[in-house]
Amino acid sequence: MDQTMRILALVAILLYIAPRVFGERVSEAQRLWLWRAASGALAIGLAIALFETFLWFRG
Repeated sequence: MDQTMRILALVAILLYIAPRVFGERVSEAQRLWLWRAASGALAIGLAIALFETFLWFRG
């Protein structure tokens, strides 16, 4: 699970900075999609972290 969380964090960072790197070549719709995908990756990573914390406290 640790590897999955690291990969999700890297994906989220790359998706978040992609519009800044590509500049004018990214349309506004693509920019919003990239930021939403980054938010989704962060949300999945947070859910995994919360689930692992629950399992750790449980036993």
